Amino acid sequence: MRRGVVGLATVQAFFGGVIALIPRLASAESSRARGCPSGTRVAARVAATRRLGQRSHLRLIAGRDRPAMIRTGARGRRFPFSRRKRGRRVGRSSTAIPRNGISNPSPNGRRPTRIVIVTAQVGEGHAAAARALSADLAQSGMPVEVVVCDALTGLGSLLRYLLLDVYRWQLRVAPWIFGGLYRLFTRFAAARALGRAGLIVLGARSLLRLVESHDPDLVVSTYPAATNVLGYLRRSGRLGKPVYATITDLAGLTFWSHPGIDLHFVMHESCVSEVERTAGEGSACHVRPLVAQEFFLPRNRADARHALDLPRTDPLVVVSGGGWGVGDLAGGVRAGLAIEHATVVCLTGRSERTHERLRLLFAHERRVVLWSFIDQMSDLLAAADVLVHSTGGVTCLEALARDCPIIAYGAPAGHAPLVARTMAAIGLAEAADSEQELVHELRRALEQGKNGSRLRPLPAAAEILLSAVSPDRLSAPRAHPGDRVPAERVSASTAYIR
Repeated sequence: MRRGVVGLATVQAFFGGVIALIPRLASAESSRARGCPSGTRVAARVAATRRLGQRSHLRLIAGRDRPAMIRTGARGRRFPFSRRKRGRRVGRSSTAIPRNGISNPSPNGRRPTRIVIVTAQVGEGHAAAARALSADLAQSGMPVEVVVCDALTGLGSLLRYLLLDVYRWQLRVAPWIFGGLYRLFTRFAAARALGRAGLIVLGARSLLRLVESHDPDLVVSTYPAATNVLGYLRRSGRLGKPVYATITDLAGLTFWSHPGIDLHFVMHESCVSEVERTAGEGSACHVRPLVAQEFFLPRNRADARHALDLPRTDPLVVVSGGGWGVGDLAGGVRAGLAIEHATVVCLTGRSERTHERLRLLFAHERRVVLWSFIDQMSDLLAAADVLVHSTGGVTCLEALARDCPIIAYGAPAGHAPLVARTMAAIGLAEAADSEQELVHELRRALEQGKNGSRLRPLPAAAEILLSAVSPDRLSAPRAHPGDRVPAERVSASTAYIR
């Protein structure tokens, strides 16, 4: 689930008095993730975290929260926050591996370049993007330290409640509220301005304090609420380091972009012009989808199915509702069962309520497999014949990397229907508005099969980031808010890394 609406915070505050009386239904539903997949060992150390197989996982850094358990993403294991001691500041001359991050040592003994990634566990996509970017930076071989921070901690407790708990409650219990607010902010610029002002007033000071406590050379945001606050801080001169932002949605990008951001990384060429209308010319760059490296590696379908203990030859339909298991998953499963001999794997995310409801509904269907999260999503998409997805976002990017056909169906109210229409319009997915249409699209997708990757070679976001933190770039301060990363530097980024 992706978060495209950053302006909801202020308007939702008006509902605070009423919503505060409603039990936090979503909080009780949070479920623990399964284990993390093994993968290629990266040249990095992770202090005070468990090492699973050959893979290291980053630790999100809380500014002031008490230690708690949090997941890094859709396929990650939960791990504890670490507390930042008040008044402690990372020294510029430090060359040790950071206590809460990854580090590639510098050959000349100097402190490696420190990149702070600001993300949030709102749904799964933002943290998954942060994890993929961190792994790419670590595997680059360049002297770099990566620290991943929790944006919701930095924005403060009130915004954390509004952007996480209230938003989650809306999607699960009253999606019509979110749909109405989304239309409000989409149609009226004044509403968007009010929402951004609320984010700045409530969260700018504390987020700046969290970011500066890690003494970064460069900041990256994967969460749109943090992007808007960091863009304001950068444009106003309060944050002097370059700020970049990742955009993993394909529509509603007004909420993901800000004129103060140095460069936005978008996942499709059609997104560039939309971002530039908000943030200015030269503010967006089309990059390779921000997913884990394993999704780009060849994987035999039969081997993937064997690893997951799935039928070797029968049609395989995957139905997903994002990190929170929202949308018409039951309709997706029924449509999949209408395909003769098809096996349907349904991913219910972290919603225990949705998982239990579907378990009871399809208790006698031997062809239905219910999983919350699996540690082999790359294998699952390699094994699948088609993906039915309700929310768009990173899971769809993973499917594109795996050349798995996508059908958008059952989107909840808000931005998800717009994302579905956009993906269909640019040829990345098909869209179905009813179960009958979904059955038709499933049959057509199974007949056509996988037709080869629809992705063309592009530079990775990590390559551009590392080219931007060259010593001459860091030593040159930004002259005024309109300055951008030079186009020649972006185009030459691949050569810089390889």
